[in-house]
Amino acid sequence: MNKLKDWVILPLTKGAPHCNPSNAFITVASPEDFDDSDARLRLVLALRAVIRFHTYKTWDFDRANEEFPRYANLMESLHKQAIPRLKLSYRKVDGDPVPALTESLLLGARILNISTAHGREDATLIDAMFANPAAPPLDGESIWEELRGSCYRLREMLKTEVLTRTGVRQGGRGKVFAVDATRLLNAIRSLKGDWQVKSPFPKHRSGDENIMRIEAHVKELTRRSQSAIKKRREEILSQWRSIQDELGDDFDKQKVVTELGKIIQAAKQFGIKDPQDNLAQLSKLVEDFRDATVSKCLQHVQRIDEETEGGALLSALAQIDDTTLSLVSRFVTELGAFLDRTETKIGGKLAVLGENIVDNAVVGVDSRLLALEQTMANALERTVK
Repeated sequence: MNKLKDWVILPLTKGAPHCNPSNAFITVASPEDFDDSDARLRLVLALRAVIRFHTYKTWDFDRANEEFPRYANLMESLHKQAIPRLKLSYRKVDGDPVPALTESLLLGARILNISTAHGREDATLIDAMFANPAAPPLDGESIWEELRGSCYRLREMLKTEVLTRTGVRQGGRGKVFAVDATRLLNAIRSLKGDWQVKSPFPKHRSGDENIMRIEAHVKELTRRSQSAIKKRREEILSQWRSIQDELGDDFDKQKVVTELGKIIQAAKQFGIKDPQDNLAQLSKLVEDFRDATVSKCLQHVQRIDEETEGGALLSALAQIDDTTLSLVSRFVTELGAFLDRTETKIGGKLAVLGENIVDNAVVGVDSRLLALEQTMANALERTVK
């Protein structure tokens, strides 16, 4: 509709030959209304009220108290016709985009780990739609990190578009006081079933860059979210199995930290020096590992292992602390390399004393730590004697 006035039906007037009741923006009156003398009189008086008001630009004119009710009644009837039409073509979008916008905003909220997005109540999830993440997601090249970045960048644009269409305002100003939740609930309940975007963004004729970016984002979530979730799950479980190979299934964090601290101290006393053995940095890594919330990270990993799809898996993936998981992985990698080098160096030094004290059959971090600690203590004692 290039000009809305060209899509108004008013019988016995010229213009708009292409317009009919099925495609009209509004129908002021039907031909049947003009056949009824009472209906025709009411319409003529109402149109006269419209003309007088728009001529005077005020209701301060003679007999305005009679004209105002006629004007108001006509506008109310036309308003009821116009609103559905406007909703279906607003910003040249041919249909209602609210379901697609709602699903995309809420899915993005859970992917971005907004706390209220992990709930189940409708009111909580509506809050999550308009909440902001505590911090921007970490940059990365994986499909999961790309999707999180896209959800973060498009979030304000999506919220603005939803509020434009569902926001409740007062006095014609831009401030939104509430939202029409009835237009959001069906999409929210649909998404809660499996947390997959199902509503497509309607076709549009808009050249607005924001509309085009939103459409592309909805398509991205529809097409890539499930593969991103699957690959993210595989990456985390693979990373955790590597950690388990070194630390075991049920390791004691405090015990590992204590024993490794003793090994580092004994290595200093034994005089082991190597550019790779930066004992100060390793000591700092041990302290970071001690302070990390490893048990909470383990809980999310366990949930990721138990769930294969759906909202519970998505929540666990979003809630896991990537920093802690990376710290544990780095701790295990550097710890293993340090123990390998230390065993080799101790073996070489003690061979001079004729002592074969390196147990190459040791398996598991705890055993290696204890063996190394005892080996270096014995070696120091023999050297002193």
